[in-house]
Amino acid sequence: MIETYKPNDKERIGVFSSCVEDYFLFKDAIEDVDEIFNISIRLILMRKFYAPKDAVEIKKVLRSFMKLKEDSDCVDGAREMLREFDKYKKLPYISFEYYGQHMKGLGDLVDEVLYSTFLHGDIKRLIRISRGPEDIYNAAMQTGAKDREKYLLEVYNYIKSNIDLEDCQKIC
Repeated sequence: MIETYKPNDKERIGVFSSCVEDYFLFKDAIEDVDEIFNISIRLILMRKFYAPKDAVEIKKVLRSFMKLKEDSDCVDGAREMLREFDKYKKLPYISFEYYGQHMKGLGDLVDEVLYSTFLHGDIKRLIRISRGPEDIYNAAMQTGAKDREKYLLEVYNYIKSNIDLEDCQKIC
């Protein structure tokens, strides 16, 4: 998604918090769905929090938070969370070569699956995943969903504990 409207910092936090709250409502609603589809749906829904072109990308949200709270002690915690972002975006636990494609971590495997079948129908990625063992993708997606969700919740709770989200959401 290409961001056309540039939200101010308060709007960005309001939209982010609304999206996170909706995410967790949706997660509860799909609880009984087959495990791999449940994980896939959760990763698809969390994509906006990790995609650089999205208004609610966690990096942008944390920067907006730091601007709004620039004179506060809580900026250090937000700065630390910002440094952690790439760890959860890329999930760089391993680096390897996979069918001629260099993978920087489990996040790349997650993207292979999401972009090949669920999001864009990327043919090159679909061909690569059709050659690989399904267990590797399932493991990467399980780890990715768990870790990204944990980080998302940490960021949301930190912001929620340091700013009036209802006030930010009123403008949305």
